[in-house]
Amino acid sequence: MRTCSIEETVGSNKAAFLEALNRKDLFEANKIVMELCNVLFEINPDEARQQIWKHFYSRLYGRGVQYQCFDFESVDYELYHSAGLKKLFRGPKPDIVDAKGRYVTLLGASQFFGRHVQRSPHHHLADALGLTCVNLSVGGAGPEYFLSPDILRIANAGLAVVLQVLSGKAVGCDEYPGGDITHRANGERVKRLKLLREIWETSPDEASRLLRKWRARYVEAMNELISHIEVPVVLVWVSARAPHEWSVDRFMETGEKGLFPHLIGEDTVRSVAARCAEFVECSRDDGLPYHFVSRFTGKKCPSMDKKGRMFWKNNYYPSSGQAARVASRVEAVLRGMHIKK
Repeated sequence: MRTCSIEETVGSNKAAFLEALNRKDLFEANKIVMELCNVLFEINPDEARQQIWKHFYSRLYGRGVQYQCFDFESVDYELYHSAGLKKLFRGPKPDIVDAKGRYVTLLGASQFFGRHVQRSPHHHLADALGLTCVNLSVGGAGPEYFLSPDILRIANAGLAVVLQVLSGKAVGCDEYPGGDITHRANGERVKRLKLLREIWETSPDEASRLLRKWRARYVEAMNELISHIEVPVVLVWVSARAPHEWSVDRFMETGEKGLFPHLIGEDTVRSVAARCAEFVECSRDDGLPYHFVSRFTGKKCPSMDKKGRMFWKNNYYPSSGQAARVASRVEAVLRGMHIKK
């Protein structure tokens, strides 16, 4: 019996993929590609990754499929769809109905999502507590994203919320509204951190004024989110640095934005933590950098960037060890609050 080539296998699956894409059924479109990966990588990994990106994931990028578009060779994020929400979230899909309110919700960015790691913080936490953990984290999210009524409905029906200290670049002000992407005075789109650096180079005082204004808005936005959460909130700092290792004064001297969470210092964290039941700090990460490993061959493999270029190691997102440490520290706090199986 003749074995189909990669080109033939791609061609035989493309119509179903495009149909799902046209229906805006991101879950089905992603499912088709992930199942196709299982076939193509058995034939020829080098060719498979190029064909998967070229014909499928380059089309899904930017449509709410999170990081699966880039990391398909190294991690299966088990993405699932939650009713009322556009993006796909990291699985496995929790059975919220069966949990009957006995679950913990995680709200965060890439660090809580668990980019590049096989087991994100919610996997470790679920095992440790013996409870369902619902991970609604979204890469690059700011506090306002989680004000969605559908997200708050899920969060408020559980036992507790574990909330990540999010990046300061996701919140702006009236002069420069929006999140990570804002607009110059002429309407041109620009990354917020790039804009801030440019302003600092010409006028440090103006950059400081904006930064302090953004900080105030960030605290306001985080506190607004917390005020809408009706269950205990555990605030979690996840970074390769400690909160005190960046400040507005340091920015004034050097123009440095700080490691993630960008533009957030100890004073900001204290202001937000005061509204939460508990605060957990996870600074430093000895597991970085590390190479990606193919889930098909067990060998080193690349991930893709948004332009389809390959890169081979992670030196930014938390390591698997850090994911486990975050879960362990949060577990201890939740047990102290008598939140467990």
